[in-house]
Amino acid sequence: MRQNLAPSEVERMLPGEPGLRAHCRRVAALAELVGADLRLPPTEIGLLSQCALLHHQQVLPRDENLGRLLADVAGAAESRLPVGAGPSRSAGEEALSRIVDVCNLFDEQMEWLPWEHRAVPEIVRGLSELAGSGLLDRDAVSAVESLTSRFGKAAKPFPDLMPPAAHAAQKAFQKLGGRREFDIRELEDIASADPMLAASLIRSANSPLFAPLSPIVTLRSAITYIGTSQSSRILLALVLRPLLRVAGLEEIWRHSVEVSLWCEKVARAVGGANPQEALMAGLVHDIGRAAMQYLPGDVRSTLMTMVGAGCQPAYAEAVLTGVDHGEAGGQILHAWNFPESIVEGIRWHHQPERSESLLASLLYLAEFWHCSDEDLPSESRLRSALARAGLTKQELTSLGAGKDVSDALYTLLAA
Repeated sequence: MRQNLAPSEVERMLPGEPGLRAHCRRVAALAELVGADLRLPPTEIGLLSQCALLHHQQVLPRDENLGRLLADVAGAAESRLPVGAGPSRSAGEEALSRIVDVCNLFDEQMEWLPWEHRAVPEIVRGLSELAGSGLLDRDAVSAVESLTSRFGKAAKPFPDLMPPAAHAAQKAFQKLGGRREFDIRELEDIASADPMLAASLIRSANSPLFAPLSPIVTLRSAITYIGTSQSSRILLALVLRPLLRVAGLEEIWRHSVEVSLWCEKVARAVGGANPQEALMAGLVHDIGRAAMQYLPGDVRSTLMTMVGAGCQPAYAEAVLTGVDHGEAGGQILHAWNFPESIVEGIRWHHQPERSESLLASLLYLAEFWHCSDEDLPSESRLRSALARAGLTKQELTSLGAGKDVSDALYTLLAA
């Protein structure tokens, strides 16, 4: 028995429509994990993955490549038939298609969440009911249930997963995240509590962005020169960086700075949201991804496997833990006593239709504009977020494309 199709052949046979193509990749990723849970041999898992990737290819029965694949599938099933049973291609197809059917239906239910939200365990219970009626394979459904409950009830709450570096960030964020303006002395006290933070702010004041006529050497001079508003924005970003760096998320830090400046700008333009609050929400919107880095080893490993196979991070997180990093971040910030408006915005920034929060919609639009590809694309969610923000797609494009000092500030912070 052999895996008969080369990856390049499978790639050519995948559906051309991007959404359907992505769906096939997710189904294949799920099928491989289910196959592993069912202890299928590696060669059969390879065949299962190929069948899952090609399960929407309507012309497969006439395709020469499929003929080669099904010949192997039949051989895989034949090796498990009772002694005396003859070879059967239909038995081979059925052996793998039952697993693919379960994974396909699970993914379709996940795709439907923007219209009708259901928790992952609820989706699995629905699959179990179908299996009980004989409509789905019991073993495959049990494997999906095992996969989705891997995080376990005994796991630590997400706030407790955060590394020690989170405590310093928590304190600084709480001081800097208010709605009011700061005076020089207040910012000096906050920055001077951390020598690295103070040095970074002085270095920022001496950067080409602010171009002082002579070198700035004291913290008070730096704050005075660049202003309290700009100083507080820079300090917010500088506080976040060590936390995400410890978690190995340097790229997410740059993304967070980009999103925060974008949200601040759009909040000023549309009204209804405090720009400073929007800036802070943008900086911490992916803090749940830091917690996901500290999941138990087997869960973390499976998460990386799913993402590597083509599953979006928020999708894989929801499958394995029951929540995406937005909801995890909301739990963390609630435990840190953040303002409820920020907690709500972070919690639902991948599911804006579930909240009245303008911040949640602004964050969703920021992710859309910056093509973050963290979750399944959804025209329905995009329309919901645009309506909440009072924007059209054309206005979103105009706002997103605008250039201002934020571009230079991003270059400073993300360097």
